[in-house]
Amino acid sequence: MRKWLWCFLFCLLFLSGCGQDGAAEETLPEGQCYIYYLDISGASLVRQAYQLGGEGVENQLAEAVNQMRVSRNVSEYVPAIPDTVRLLSVQVKAADHAAVLNFSGEYSRMKAQEEVLCRAAIVKTVVQIPGIDRVSFRVENQPLTGNDQEVVGNMSADSFVDSTWKDIKTTVLNLYFAGADDKQLEKEEREIQYYGTISMERQVVEELIAGPSEGSSLHPVMPQDLKILNVSTKDSICYVNLSSEFIEEAPDLTGAVTVYSIVNSLTELPGINKVQISVEGNSGLMLKEVSLEKPLERDLSRVKTE
Repeated sequence: MRKWLWCFLFCLLFLSGCGQDGAAEETLPEGQCYIYYLDISGASLVRQAYQLGGEGVENQLAEAVNQMRVSRNVSEYVPAIPDTVRLLSVQVKAADHAAVLNFSGEYSRMKAQEEVLCRAAIVKTVVQIPGIDRVSFRVENQPLTGNDQEVVGNMSADSFVDSTWKDIKTTVLNLYFAGADDKQLEKEEREIQYYGTISMERQVVEELIAGPSEGSSLHPVMPQDLKILNVSTKDSICYVNLSSEFIEEAPDLTGAVTVYSIVNSLTELPGINKVQISVEGNSGLMLKEVSLEKPLERDLSRVKTE
């Protein structure tokens, strides 16, 4: 998992570095750095020169990161860091030329591709600060982990190796949400854009958490602050590990409606016949009247017919 993430980050940085003036990274006057944002599509990085006003490495780091939350050209740029994500603390390890950035828990609630872009922008911005060659992230004082639950560790400009760019792709997902009566599922066809490096299984679960499309008569099936801990597929079984909010903040629906929204949506994907749901790594639980102990098969009897 970490291998594809590094490759993807490199591609983002390589393209954004060459994309603005067709030139490589330019040398800025002393005291300036590039602040990296997202372009208006939210799909790639762009930059703006910025004059740092603070003194000292820690103050400059905090200033640069906080500038990434503010777009100074709203017609072209989008802040790379969501406004809900706060920088809690900055630690500089001068002897190692390293920095540790500690973010609020909202950082973990970003979608996978959003988090990758955010992280790429932050790394590319902060390693320009004099005395900083690499940076690591923490979330609420805990080391940042990837989708495979491995610690991401230090990142630097030299961490990115050449790879083949994978274009943004478009596909249509069949997602199941609670119907108007909250007792049966109804299907919603949704066109999404995604990076080839993000698994389609994870995309499905993220879209379910996001809820029905705006203006739809369908109802959400999971809490929106639910976190995906891991999603993987082996031997035609998709394993979905979710945070405790799946049970603790379950919506006012039957367990079957919530569980089979996940099962039926994922089994729409080729190669998936069953779904095993776990919470914080534990599958021996109940969601209301439904046991999560064993992998579950698709059940279209729970879907409203025309």
